[in-house]
Amino acid sequence: SGNIRVELGEKAAYQVKASVISGDINSDVPLAYTGNDRNSGSGDVGSTPSDILSIKATSGNIRIAA
Repeated sequence: SGNIRVELGEKAAYQVKASVISGDINSDVPLAYTGNDRNSGSGDVGSTPSDILSIKATSGNIRIAA
């Protein structure tokens, strides 16, 4: 329970996967959302991402800042 805020580095390259059960996702990174409530999304940061950043929240909001 609670909000999550993540600040992404400018030169990083990875895939972002975010999901929340009860809350909202707000992202500076373009995400492709799934689900009726836009409670799950994923997108790439940088060129040829090789790592995955997974962010999950049960109750609270996710904020992804670039």
